[in-house]
Amino acid sequence: MPQVYKTWKTKDVSALSLPMLLMFFVGVFTWLIYGFLKNSPSIIFANSITIVSAFLLIYFKIVHTKR
Repeated sequence: MPQVYKTWKTKDVSALSLPMLLMFFVGVFTWLIYGFLKNSPSIIFANSITIVSAFLLIYFKIVHTKR
């Protein structure tokens, strides 16, 4: 969450790597699916929050990258 807040405030995405963010997103998404398959509220809750953060960082990276 601190990374999302800082990126939102400063609009500086130069330190973020889009390929790394995408790999992270896929990994968290996989854990989220695993949480649903195992019916584990703690895994679902933790990865739901993380996937929203990862999505926001990907969004900021795409929107605020200077072309």
